[in-house]
Amino acid sequence: MNYEVFLVSGMREEWVHTGAARGSVIDGARHSVRVVTAAALIKPIAFALAVAIDAFAVRLTLVSAVLALAGRHAWWLPAWLDRFLLDLDVEGTRLQKAPETEHREPERVS
Repeated sequence: MNYEVFLVSGMREEWVHTGAARGSVIDGARHSVRVVTAAALIKPIAFALAVAIDAFAVRLTLVSAVLALAGRHAWWLPAWLDRFLLDLDVEGTRLQKAPETEHREPERVS
């Protein structure tokens, strides 16, 4: 499950930055594949084979394919459900979209 959370959060981050559904899946997987591979290979050999099959076959292939096929719909959330869920903003998107506050010199009173 940690692999999937890491993988999909990278895809979500790309989606927030670019808005391109297919490109977000490709770039998110591209950036995550090294970490997922390293994590799968660190495990003991017997357990690593099972984890590697899961990590490669399911996480990197199946989840990526489903997200690519779903396109923009993969990131859609109904408004009624959005009201009930917490908005944690882990990637800091709100900070990047915050309006710049202009610094003005105070007016001098004569």
